[in-house]
Amino acid sequence: MEFRPRAGRPRLLRVFLVLATGTALLAAVAAAAFMVSAGTGGTDTGGATAPGEVGRGPSNTATPLPPAAGRALGSGAARITALVNAERDKAGCPRLTVDPHVERAARAHADDMAARGYYDHVGPDGRDGGERMSSAGYNWSRWAENIHRGPDDPSTVVADWLRSPEHRESILDCRFEDMGVGVNLGAGGPWWVQDLGTRRGAR
Repeated sequence: MEFRPRAGRPRLLRVFLVLATGTALLAAVAAAAFMVSAGTGGTDTGGATAPGEVGRGPSNTATPLPPAAGRALGSGAARITALVNAERDKAGCPRLTVDPHVERAARAHADDMAARGYYDHVGPDGRDGGERMSSAGYNWSRWAENIHRGPDDPSTVVADWLRSPEHRESILDCRFEDMGVGVNLGAGGPWWVQDLGTRRGAR
């Protein structure tokens, strides 16, 4: 199980969490966060994946999902949204609205990671979350992206994000107004993407 946040300022943050039970090493969790404010620019962290390895997985064409799988994806995304907004309620932050453009960017990235066998905020095409959101039609002034791979339960995904200071910072940033969640249940996953944004001129 691994997850990566990308949150907050034009600097790099990297967190490596190792979970152990007794003497048996169960899992490694890698986190990196990046958030961009308008006019600040951004820097690629690359996470734990060597630059030469990004995007070298098999290039597959997505297979249409059966109705049950489609319902599962929608249910998982809706559950992530509900859990995140519940945490924002506790923190006194406005609830996030699901924006179709942000959601489109998140879904596209989850599908792309699963299809091409990589796990990173920056795709093989060199685009990051902000560029994907712009391409989807979302004119942002701020954005952040959290990704996770492995758990099939939305509650576990959100709990993992909230345990990481960088994930938590982006989720509970009261300046964000919109959110979109993408989920892909393909081999090596599930793959989860949470994109957060504030429209330019909104504040």
